[in-house]
Amino acid sequence: MEIYMLRYKTALAIFFFNCIVNIKPAVAALVARGDSLAEKQEVVRQINADPTSLDPISEIGLAEAHVIRDLFEG
Repeated sequence: MEIYMLRYKTALAIFFFNCIVNIKPAVAALVARGDSLAEKQEVVRQINADPTSLDPISEIGLAEAHVIRDLFEG
């Protein structure tokens, strides 16, 4: 019984150690020294046709699929 508790405690310690070591800070962008970001940051996506609906269940075309993918991706 003691061997199982020792294995359990060891596995738990390894798990928590990995959790602590693998925590990465949330940063929006790593900017090199001397570089500056644009004041207005935006991404423009060109779609060939207007989507008829943004409902994921009723998407029927490629334009809807592109917009819905972009909405749920980021």
